[in-house]
Amino acid sequence: MPKIVSYTPPWLSRPSLGSSIFLNASLGASSDILKRPSFTDSSNGSKSQHHHGPRRLLAKRGQEIFTVVGNQIRWSNLLLEQNRWEARRLGSEKALSPPTSESSYRVLVVPVYHQIRQLVISPSGAFLAILTQHTVHIACLPDPIHLQSGDSAPIKLRAYQLGPTTHVIPQSPVRAALWHPLSVSSSTEDCFVTITADAAVRVWELDRNQRWTFDEPALAFDLRKLIDGTSCDEDFRPLGFNKRTGFSADFVYMEVASACFGGQGEEDEDGWASMTLWVVMRTGDVYALCPILPSKWAPSRTTIPSLSTSVVSKMADIGASPSASEDQKAAQQQFQWVQELDSTDPIVASSSNVDFEGEESLETRSRPLNPSAIPRLQGPFQIDAEDDEFGARELEATDIYIMAPKVSREDFDFDEIEQEQSAQGLPATVVCLVTSDRQLLVCLNLEGVQGQWLPKTEKVAFTIPTSDPQDLILVETHSLTGTRPSAEEIPDPEWPVITAEYFSRYNFYVTSSDTVHYISLLAWATRLDKELDFDAFDEGLAFRVELACRDQVAVLDLLLTAEAGSSPFPACESLYHDDLGYIVITFTSNQPHALILDLPHTHPDSCTHSPALRAITNGEAIHDNPQPVDLPPARPAYQPPQAFYASPVASLNLLRSRIPARYRHTLTSEIRLSPSTLEIFSLAHRILSKETNSLELCAAQLFRRVDRLREELKEQIIQMVNVSEKMQAIVRDGEEMREEKGTHDERMDNVRDKQLQLTRRWDALRRKLGKAEVQGRQGRDLSTKERAWVDEVDALARNFGVDKETDGARPGRENGDQDANGGGGGPSSQETTLGLNFRYATLLDLSTTLLPEARTIISHSLAKDGSPQIDSPLGKQKQTLASSSPSLSRSNSAAGAAVTSRLAKARVADAMAMVEREGAVIEAAMKRLERLRVEMR
Repeated sequence: MPKIVSYTPPWLSRPSLGSSIFLNASLGASSDILKRPSFTDSSNGSKSQHHHGPRRLLAKRGQEIFTVVGNQIRWSNLLLEQNRWEARRLGSEKALSPPTSESSYRVLVVPVYHQIRQLVISPSGAFLAILTQHTVHIACLPDPIHLQSGDSAPIKLRAYQLGPTTHVIPQSPVRAALWHPLSVSSSTEDCFVTITADAAVRVWELDRNQRWTFDEPALAFDLRKLIDGTSCDEDFRPLGFNKRTGFSADFVYMEVASACFGGQGEEDEDGWASMTLWVVMRTGDVYALCPILPSKWAPSRTTIPSLSTSVVSKMADIGASPSASEDQKAAQQQFQWVQELDSTDPIVASSSNVDFEGEESLETRSRPLNPSAIPRLQGPFQIDAEDDEFGARELEATDIYIMAPKVSREDFDFDEIEQEQSAQGLPATVVCLVTSDRQLLVCLNLEGVQGQWLPKTEKVAFTIPTSDPQDLILVETHSLTGTRPSAEEIPDPEWPVITAEYFSRYNFYVTSSDTVHYISLLAWATRLDKELDFDAFDEGLAFRVELACRDQVAVLDLLLTAEAGSSPFPACESLYHDDLGYIVITFTSNQPHALILDLPHTHPDSCTHSPALRAITNGEAIHDNPQPVDLPPARPAYQPPQAFYASPVASLNLLRSRIPARYRHTLTSEIRLSPSTLEIFSLAHRILSKETNSLELCAAQLFRRVDRLREELKEQIIQMVNVSEKMQAIVRDGEEMREEKGTHDERMDNVRDKQLQLTRRWDALRRKLGKAEVQGRQGRDLSTKERAWVDEVDALARNFGVDKETDGARPGRENGDQDANGGGGGPSSQETTLGLNFRYATLLDLSTTLLPEARTIISHSLAKDGSPQIDSPLGKQKQTLASSSPSLSRSNSAAGAAVTSRLAKARVADAMAMVEREGAVIEAAMKRLERLRVEMR
């Protein structure tokens, strides 16, 4: 649910001029007293007539509103009023508007002589339907430019009485008046539908250039006749003026309470939804008429493709089933209707938008003639409730609201629809009913409503389609909070009404006499959409729906509550503008009531982008990625009661009206002690005591509010002091840290200097390594000692058969240097192979020689008379090495006198260590061979 940002804005509250839009200056403090039966004039025996029906006294056109105060229609532009108030507050009112415009509204004069009960504006904004209890007037609205002119004089509108011989009977009140969502809505023509309490439906195709279109309806039929009809050729027209019929039970059970269309002509709605008229009776029975279309209508992009696909697929499914003869004939009617619709070429027309910025081209279609223009009445739909007490309870329905199902994926390619529109919605119809005892019923229709017609008489194609009655699954029942006013406070009976929300069709408002509720089904619809699969109706569908409906379905929130003694709320209206924000507005006889709500999360301007939050932040710049602001809960500001603004003349007028005519001369004559004077004083005391009592109560309420405000202000000051101390402590801690570590700039400079030093050191090391690498690759001349050492290592490697470099010349020999033996490079692969063969032969000889010695050692070790001296293989190896040492010394001497004795001794020591290691390796190998030989034995 949206969060309440603030209540009635200051530019709509007293003493601003914007509040005068909804105030009746002729009403005083005693106006309510005049309405009560105890203070009515005894000489006037007329009885006040109670109104049974909705009260929709507020209409919108963009940011413009039309309201009824008393019996006067007023127009105002809310955006202009807000700008004027802001400019007046800044002292620049003269620069914004002409000085002659002292009023914040303009009066629209229409020749209506009964009390206005409803205002319904057309989708194009060109027509305004004005409804009384039993009459209807259509007024042609001027452009906003003409209404916003500096002149504040009343404007007389051009108006037509709709059906001067039809809607004139007080016994047939008008319960619902709707503009058709699929009509060709322009500045000159539109389609209007009226439904009266006696179940008469009339379709008016209005054209301001043709006066006769306001006199007779283009299509009219009586639901009481249509429910018993057997052929589409029968006469279903309502009875004319002053024609009587016999009594029927349908007069009681088919009294219309309200009606609405099943859609608004959107692209993401089912094709049949926008042409389905839903009617609810006072007893709670629900009926449907599909299709209801004018002679020229404008479908959306998805209407005709979805209808064609669904009807063709239905024909294919039913044609394969031999036991579906009646359904097949009914589907043939739909196929005939759609086929005629596809065969006609569209007509390009013009349609005006709400803001009157221009006209855009619109494709229109003609209504198919076959099977008939009047559909079959489907219903009544039965509410399937598990609670037996609910079934036994009698309902008094007052209004109905339909949430259209979304277009099926099988019927249309969703790639052509915007993703935002195709993502939301249920594939089922949601029916919401509200009753006179403030009960909200949320029902679900899974089967849907499709076009049905009565059969032809002459062809006798088939009988009336007989099917099981469709059920409305009762999902949830809510009791709307609030104290129901008594008949003395509000003479009219309770009649709650439903108003659609601006952003989503799954949210709406319910307005009763003293409360305004917000109801949201969006979260439940999202959950249920994942469970419903309309590709195949399996047995588990009902179980899945039941599980999805066990949780909370509707989210209710009480937005507004009227004060005691105030007039009832009319139906509220919601509007949105970038500068105004998201506003829900209604009013009473003494003051307007408005709410500024936060935008839904799906809206791109939600949360901190809303104008109300921009005003709270004092116009500061909003970040690119704003975070939701957690604001304290808002509460309504104090509004001065009507008693403070009452004129004292009203009390005197009331006193004069209550005094009999024979005693009125005493008001201007000398006061004498008489029974008549005592009666006049008693009457004046009763009147003035009530006024002084109301003033006393209002003053006491103001005193309590001031006292409470003082206490709250004291608490706020204490909280601000605590917050200030915490902030000062944080600032002191920051200053101490800044003194210790220096400022941020100094710290950043130190870091940059260290980084520069590290970079320089790294560059120096990198250059050194690069030079060393280049020198290693290109090579340089070796000294004599280095060449002698390299030759010595090579000689040792050749002697022991270990030569690791076989792929190229060694460093120092690339420039043509030769070794002591005259070789010009490393040993060849043949020399390496010979060295390996030599080592292998040596191992075989050693094994042959050492095995007898090992046996001898074993035998002598067993003897106890001492161990003989046996030459070990290591000793023989050392002797062999010693015998070869003269050749090694000769090679060293041949290397030149540059080799010192110390270096030669070190080389000899290294060679002896290498020999010892080789000897150890050989001894280990011999021991392993011995073990292997023992094991083989």
